This record gives sequence, structure tokens and C-alpha cells, in this order.
Amino acid sequence: FNTAEVALFNRTGFSIGGSETYSIDPSALAWQGVGAFAAMVVGGVWVARSHLRDAFRKAFRGDLCVDDSGEVLSCRAAVFGLLISALFIVLWLGAVGVSFPVAVLLLLSVVIIYLGLTRIAVEGGLVFVRSPLVPQSLPLYAFGPANLSGATMTGLALSYGWACDPIAIFMPSGANAAKIHSDRRFPRGTYLTAVVLALAISLAVSFYCSLKL
Repeated sequence: FNTAEVALFNRTGFSIGGSETYSIDPSALAWQGVGAFAAMVVGGVWVARSHLRDAFRKAFRGDLCVDDSGEVLSCRAAVFGLLISALFIVLWLGAVGVSFPVAVLLLLSVVIIYLGLTRIAVEGGLVFVRSPLVPQSLPLYAFGPANLSGATMTGLALSYGWACDPIAIFMPSGANAAKIHSDRRFPRGTYLTAVVLALAISLAVSFYCSLKL
């Protein structure tokens, strides 16, 4: 279908503008891909709504009817970790000059793309998947470059340091590891210990290599 669509675009000369860096070309297919990602993520959240509702109820109310003993993290740690992380990202973006609405939309774009990539990689058995569009494009074109301040544009450029071409993101590996953790019924804390240990080793190796260079 994509091949036929590209052929039609080439034949008719249809274009919505130049393609973005690290994104699918032509850009029309990239935006279609982001729409598909959004539909898939929203659908997944809707299917999991009962579990998510239980997790939030356990985190905020300590509901004894919700058993989270078999989870990688407790519901309280997962929910508050999510909220604190999201708040930190928005505040960091604000500190570098990004306006609040753009920061929120960028975070939403990152979540949609990262969750979509993770689901495709894990359920499809793939090593990695490339995003159809970089996360910065969604807030950039939703508000329009002409309507964004210089500080916001600069902040979006700086955000490429942590959210750019998400080929080698941690989330697919983390999701697969979480599945192994659940299937093998490892004690709680094993997963987090392994993640922290891997992070420490990678930082040590990176530091050692930088000294050698």
C-alpha cells in the first residue's frame, strides 16, 4: 500500500513539504505513521484501562484488593515514578526555554512514539524499529514554527540529545526483560537491580573509553 501511495505521489507531484531528519520520506507517509502509532497506543491504553485503574488506586489509596506482589515494581513506585519523571522532563524543558504547551506536547509525542516502537519490537520479535517521525516534529508543526519563540526552538533542538532517532532505546529490552521476570517469577527487586547494574557498567565503560580517547 505504501509503495502504491509513493508511486501515486511521484506521478501526481503531490507533496506536503520536505522530509524531516531521521524520518520517513515522503513526509506524508511519516505523518500517517505517527497517526497509526497514536491509534495503536491509545487502543492499548484503552484495553489496559482496568489494570491501570487498579494500579493508580493501589498507589494513591493503598487498596488491599489490588495485589501487586508479582509486579516488577510496586504500583506506588511505578505510578509516582511515572509522575515525577514526567514532571522533571517538563520542568527541564521549561528551564531550557521551551514553553509549557510545547513541552507537554513534546512529552506526549515521545510517549506515543516510544510506546509504539516498544510494542512493535516486542510483539513482532524485532531487534529494533525506526520511528516514522522524530518526536520534535509534532509540537513544531502543531503550533507552527512562526508561532514559536527563539528560546522554544532552541530548547527543541537541545531535546534531540535525549529524544531523537529512537532506534536503540531501552524500552523494548526493558519490556522483554520484564516479561522474563514475570514468567520466571523472580523476587521483586531483581529486575531493578539488574537495570541499575547494567547502567553502572555501561557508564563505567563509557568513562573508561573517554579517558582512553
